[in-house]
Amino acid sequence: MRKPLAIIGMSPGNSYFKDYEVRFLLQESIERFGRCAVVVADVPAIATYMALGYEKNRARNKAIPKANNLKNRTRRLAESLGYTEDQVRIIDWAEEVESSPGYGKHYERVMEKYASLPAFAESVRKTTRDVLGNSGRSFSDAEAATENATHYLLSELAFMEFAPDFFASKRVCYLYHRNWQVYEDYISGRYDGVARPHLDFLLLEAPYETYEKKHGAEINAGGMLHDTYSRVMQSGILRAAYVEYPPVIQRERDGFSGIFFEIFTGFANKHDLKIEWVEEIGYGVVIDGLAEGRFDIFGSAVWPTPERHTKAGLSRPLYYSDVGVWVRADGPLACADWIDLNDPQYRIAVTEGDITHEICLTDFTFAKWVRAPQLGLVKALLDIVADGRADATMVERMTYEAYAPGLSHQLINIAQNNPIRRYPNCFLAGKNQNDFLDVINGYIEDLHKKGEVEQIMSRYMKDPRKNGIYFKPSK
Repeated sequence: MRKPLAIIGMSPGNSYFKDYEVRFLLQESIERFGRCAVVVADVPAIATYMALGYEKNRARNKAIPKANNLKNRTRRLAESLGYTEDQVRIIDWAEEVESSPGYGKHYERVMEKYASLPAFAESVRKTTRDVLGNSGRSFSDAEAATENATHYLLSELAFMEFAPDFFASKRVCYLYHRNWQVYEDYISGRYDGVARPHLDFLLLEAPYETYEKKHGAEINAGGMLHDTYSRVMQSGILRAAYVEYPPVIQRERDGFSGIFFEIFTGFANKHDLKIEWVEEIGYGVVIDGLAEGRFDIFGSAVWPTPERHTKAGLSRPLYYSDVGVWVRADGPLACADWIDLNDPQYRIAVTEGDITHEICLTDFTFAKWVRAPQLGLVKALLDIVADGRADATMVERMTYEAYAPGLSHQLINIAQNNPIRRYPNCFLAGKNQNDFLDVINGYIEDLHKKGEVEQIMSRYMKDPRKNGIYFKPSK
């Protein structure tokens, strides 16, 4: 199956699109899809500037030059990366889109939906209202300004509907650095009941957007890359990153708690080490943080993947988890077999690069994937399903139960009797840090012999063995 055409949408005047970000988007697009189109909707942007208070000529003189600058910079960056015009096609909206009868027809259809579908109209207005609100300007009639500015978003939606015909491509995929909720809901059929398998969306976050630096010791990372054990033992400081993942690890008013937190703290205390929680990070980019020496160990639970085996070092397992497939309890899939979800009509909530993504690469290759941001809590995946933005996601039972009270709808595990995976839960350290891992593994081995891992788990969940948790002796 041929890959879809990647479409990178850029907004005139959006300060996000600096050279680094544009270069990253181009490189990722070509690496993943082989070709891409860059679309800067400059003509529709005139309406946005008018809504911001500019009269029409001034609005045009703001939108068009800013768009030209952005397109020219993108063109130069593409050339510097060695990409041809066939690989990176930069669209002229006025010449190629605005004047096209095909685009005009799609715009009329989108406007009909805007007039007839209240939920769709409100989502468009809310998205537009947020954009205007971020401008820092005040409006004498905010609702009128919002209504005028909706033209930009509606134009983008119409273009995406037009895009397969325009590019002669069966499928197209819109790339953006954060979730575009109204578009994701639109292509899933949430507003009109019509799913659009020819349209897709990829959340593509730049590396710096995937972790948040916390306070901590400033230590030269170079030594860590060669010998974590020596650096940690000599400095007495253990730099750790984490993902909030209850009951494995969770923030409290005065610090942290959780299964892995207790075990990790016990290890540090035994060796007279001070833990510095230096980063909150996304699961999909943990390996990058270890490779760059930003921290010594990932202190939340990790499930093995081929990439983690080859590019990092896994500790001995603390326990094993059955992974469930969670769907709405009040939905049509509540009695389904999870194997049947590998179909383009279904949407799976994933986070790029983490275990949900890994499972989808083998088990749900034909389903559509709805992506959550790296720094979103694991709850974000469950929220996407509970709110109807995806049909299913994959987590273990104890994590679902930790988040269940805060979900908009109850979910059910349709893999209860046939788990999609059973994974060992491990710590993750840098590649080839065997001396460091030997010390950690020795501590874990000792905990297993004393039965302390199960004791710790029992403080956070009732009857672990009856809830998809298993214990095996380390070898």
